[in-house]
Amino acid sequence: WVVIVAGVGFFTDAYSIFAINMVMPMIDIIYYDGQMPHNYGIAVGVVTLGGSIIGQVSFGLAADIWGRRKMYGLELIITIGATLGVVMASNGAYGSMSIIVWLLIWRFVLGIGIGAE
Repeated sequence: WVVIVAGVGFFTDAYSIFAINMVMPMIDIIYYDGQMPHNYGIAVGVVTLGGSIIGQVSFGLAADIWGRRKMYGLELIITIGATLGVVMASNGAYGSMSIIVWLLIWRFVLGIGIGAE
């Protein structure tokens, strides 16, 4: 049972990290007419790994203080909320917001949740 749970957790984490590689070309075509700056794609990929480092360190220390079980529940809430945030990211009404900024914010929070896991 433990192996199955760990395997499913690893699969969902890996999917959350690498699914953006399939989505960025679509965002490029839909929102930027195929002319998205290269730095945007790099930033969206890197920010998740940065959040993961912060999540590993901070939740590792917090788990030593308050216990692993409490921290696992909190990281699960963070991961689910951030995943929903990534899914709902958009340019807003009449282009009032930037989808890249929203993706950067939510992917960073998602990285914290993945690193905590």
